[in-house]
Amino acid sequence: MISGGQFYFVDEKDQKHEAVFGKFSANDLFLEGLDPNKPIQRTTQFDVPFDEEKQYKIIIRPQKDESTVDTAVVCLTNC
Repeated sequence: MISGGQFYFVDEKDQKHEAVFGKFSANDLFLEGLDPNKPIQRTTQFDVPFDEEKQYKIIIRPQKDESTVDTAVVCLTNC
C-alpha cells in the first residue's frame, strides 16, 4: 500500500513540506494497493512556493520495513 501521506519534500533550508493529498481527481494518490510488476501513475500536491532556481529533495517515507525493492520515478512540476 502507498498513500499520499508518505510523501514530503525538503527545501534547501532543510524544511519539510508534507503533501496535500486526497481524491481531488481520478489520478490523485490517496491510498493505493501496489501489485508486483504492475506500474501505476498517480499525482499528489504540495502547497508551497516553487522556485526553479532552488534544489528540492523528494522523500518517500515507508509505512513499514519491507523486504522488497520498489522503484519510483518522481516528476516535480509547478502548477
